[in-house]
Amino acid sequence: MRNVWKRCLVIMLFALLVFLTTESTAEAAKWKYGNKITETRGAFTYHAYVSKDKKKCWIYYIEIDKNKKKKAKTLAIPSRIKGKKVVRIGYSWQEIDDEDCEFFSNIFGVTVEVAHECDGYSSELKYIKKLKIPDTVEEIQETCFSGMDYIESVKIPDKVKKLNGETFYGCDRLKKVTLSKNMKEFYPIDFMDCPKLKTIKLSSKNKTYRIENGVVIQRKDSKAVWAVPAQKNVVIPEGVKSVGAYTFYSGMAKKIHIPSTVEKMEEYAFEAQSIENITISDANPYFALDGQTVYNKVNKSLAIAIVNKKGFLRISNKVTRLKSKFSVAGRGVNILVIPESVKEAEAEGFYFDRLDSMEKVYFLGKEPIKLLNKSDGYASLPIFTEVYVPKGTLETYKKWYKKHDCLDYVDAWHTFTPGSVVDMKHQARFVAE
Repeated sequence: MRNVWKRCLVIMLFALLVFLTTESTAEAAKWKYGNKITETRGAFTYHAYVSKDKKKCWIYYIEIDKNKKKKAKTLAIPSRIKGKKVVRIGYSWQEIDDEDCEFFSNIFGVTVEVAHECDGYSSELKYIKKLKIPDTVEEIQETCFSGMDYIESVKIPDKVKKLNGETFYGCDRLKKVTLSKNMKEFYPIDFMDCPKLKTIKLSSKNKTYRIENGVVIQRKDSKAVWAVPAQKNVVIPEGVKSVGAYTFYSGMAKKIHIPSTVEKMEEYAFEAQSIENITISDANPYFALDGQTVYNKVNKSLAIAIVNKKGFLRISNKVTRLKSKFSVAGRGVNILVIPESVKEAEAEGFYFDRLDSMEKVYFLGKEPIKLLNKSDGYASLPIFTEVYVPKGTLETYKKWYKKHDCLDYVDAWHTFTPGSVVDMKHQARFVAE
């Protein structure tokens, strides 16, 4: 299911926010939460905290006047509120409320929560076509502008050095973004579910990142960290050494080319439902493509599983190990074939159903795969599916499932003869489709 896939992203987001909370605790010393000021300009009322030195303010909430007949089309956040310079915008639950919470809020007070696809949209936001952030702003909180479906462009002020997570999540019509020339930290989740975003501008003077072929690349280690979502055909530039976590997540890329220089793929780097085809340079010494599989040449582990349109996936017999951090490219796995070559797996290595629940899984090996660890909180083997095993191995596989507390969750057991005419015709039907 899609939410299962997003669970991994939510975990990553919380890890990020735990890190940010430490910084926010130090930041809290600068603000006096009891001292609030408000100012109304047109259809918007700005609510802000004042800094302890009384020179700056932090807009934590923007109230939209729902009764005005003429709706405001532009939200131009002021650089000063009652004479105090605006340096921070957005709501920070961990700092203001001092409590853990799985929900967040955009600057309009609307709930934002990725796992349940709540992007913060409300009907009042449909009138706002333009967003202007003042140059005085130094910090933008997580989920600040999530759900602003109708804005088409935004410029991040140059004093902003990082975005804190899901900043523009679900901005459906966003087409152009100009990043801060001083940007030092960037995360793909800041622009998650922005399918029309096709133009990213960044000053060549930025010391941390550069942009090539619509790919944001970290200069110091030549790591690709994000691909512009609206691109359909992405060519990762030659010279890129690694592809970061969730680089293609929620993008629209259909074709991706991996150059000879890529030597590392971080967790879920190529997770994207849109991907249909991946090619890789023949000169790459670290990874190779075989059928529906990109595998690591060195340790023979699965790196990317490419699912066809019907949900069929046959892992290459070049693969001997299933690690936990591989990517699933394409839509959900309905039918999975695991070759005899696979001898060991990390428990999370069986999570091929990150998009859809599997209907059938085929194990071609005469002996069950050796599990290298136990899954923390989740089933260690494929469950809620029909399991097919070679004739003569049924009891062995059932004992394997029982050992790992998964036997009672199998929909049905079947036996077959691997490589038989019936078997090959059955698989060929899905490959052709």
